[in-house]
Amino acid sequence: MKSLGITDFGEPNGTTNRVDLYCDGQRQILARWPNEGFTKAGSAMGVQPNKYQWFVADVKTSADGVMEYVDSRIDRWAEENEPCVFGYWHYDWSEGHHAIECIDAVSRQFFIRPPYHNYGYRSGCRFYGYNLLCELDVEGEYYINRKNGILYWYVPNLVDMSKSVITLSVSAPQYMFKVCDMDDFTLSGIDMQGSRGGGVEVLNSNRCLIYDCAIRQFAQRAIHIEGGVGNWVDNCTLENLGHDGIHLIGGNRKTLEPCNHKVTNSVVRNFSLYKRTYQPAIYTEGVGFLISNNLFTESSSSAMRIEANDCLIEYNQIFHVVTESDDQGGLDMFFNYALRGNVIRYNHWRDIRGATHYGSAGVRFDDIISGQVVYGNVFENIGGGHFGGVQIHGGKDNLIENNIFYNCSKAASFSQWSALSWDAKFNEPRHIKQVYENADIRSDVYLNRYPKLREPYASNLNRNVLRSNLLVKCLEMTSGDSGQNVIENNTMLSEEDSSHPISYYLQSDVLKQYGLAPIPFDKIGPHQNPDIKVNRKKR
Repeated sequence: MKSLGITDFGEPNGTTNRVDLYCDGQRQILARWPNEGFTKAGSAMGVQPNKYQWFVADVKTSADGVMEYVDSRIDRWAEENEPCVFGYWHYDWSEGHHAIECIDAVSRQFFIRPPYHNYGYRSGCRFYGYNLLCELDVEGEYYINRKNGILYWYVPNLVDMSKSVITLSVSAPQYMFKVCDMDDFTLSGIDMQGSRGGGVEVLNSNRCLIYDCAIRQFAQRAIHIEGGVGNWVDNCTLENLGHDGIHLIGGNRKTLEPCNHKVTNSVVRNFSLYKRTYQPAIYTEGVGFLISNNLFTESSSSAMRIEANDCLIEYNQIFHVVTESDDQGGLDMFFNYALRGNVIRYNHWRDIRGATHYGSAGVRFDDIISGQVVYGNVFENIGGGHFGGVQIHGGKDNLIENNIFYNCSKAASFSQWSALSWDAKFNEPRHIKQVYENADIRSDVYLNRYPKLREPYASNLNRNVLRSNLLVKCLEMTSGDSGQNVIENNTMLSEEDSSHPISYYLQSDVLKQYGLAPIPFDKIGPHQNPDIKVNRKKR
């Protein structure tokens, strides 16, 4: 690589300054073992006590990273220059990259170089090793010797080296484009590819448009928009991203003044490649966002994270996400009673089944999320572990209505909370700050917009409404319901009545037969073919 003028070889581990090798648009894999999936650790051998405890009380944990391994293959990693490991070290919704300090092949232990994972380590956790020359054993793997600047690559058999386009990411700006304090700016028809940094940042600007652009093979965030009003991402393709896709911040949580930022007709695929959790295709924070007619697909964790009020999320396709992490949803909301007024309608959720301990859902309302609407969605092959198509963990006043659940474990799963749990969680200092400082649920603005807030938070606990839904090829209607939810006018077809493909049940006359209003399924997804990387159009 030095002969090519490349002297910055990046970092071998972690989630920043990573070198990516691509061949004809296909990401190559830093040499690892196992080649796919994970191996299991033995016991956590650290001596520092861990303040976090795994769900099973007799599982040993520690705060410091000394791990027993059980496969003798790992012995040979001791001779590697910079061996690294990636794992879900304690909880399966929080991962970490580590360098290995040393390996003791006699005791079969590896010692992690600090800093340690913030949740510590548990016995039996899942991990894999990488950046290992000795594991360069399958097509598409590569390894960089940073001491001599040589890249080793196991070239795929079908690759014609004389014709293939082979790229290595070198550029590392924070963002490739920055737009600050501008109005009515348009970025159109730009194809960005291959960076250790991010794509586009828009700050304190109004009515800016990112249109007909492609952002591929970026290690960091593709698009960041913060502040201003009326900014819009339309008809873009973002793929092969080390972190998240589009990060939107705007509006005023105190006054509920919307920012009116939009993301439409766009594709975000194969994201969260380095940081494997909490790096969604779409993140919203603030008030008043439109997320419409997009495709979000292929990720280890969630496709959408909503930390906002008054979002309209409609006509999106969300496929093959939450494939690796646990306790997540295709759309995730967490721990803020003030987040209200979000409508999730006419979306297609498909093939979300990953789970290790708790589960995966299409839509997840976690820790007292309340007052949301889930209407007219199609949930197909959804629900891993204990979760259903929609999972509600302690929330209330959520409406699940007029949805189709096809080949799902169940329509909805509930985690009912006691009054004591509600009170303890609501009055945590960090939550009090969210509901009374960052927002103010006592103000006339909130009480007039969301009348349910006039009721004491401790009233009607765990009361959600599951109404007029159709269940086809599902195992059960709900789980975890203790009788506090309102479950009415739903239809769960018997096995003999569930023989048709999903297209049959999407017909308006069939939906009417079961008491459902029409679902405009043909309008769901990007307006253009999502396989066209950039759809050039005259403006």
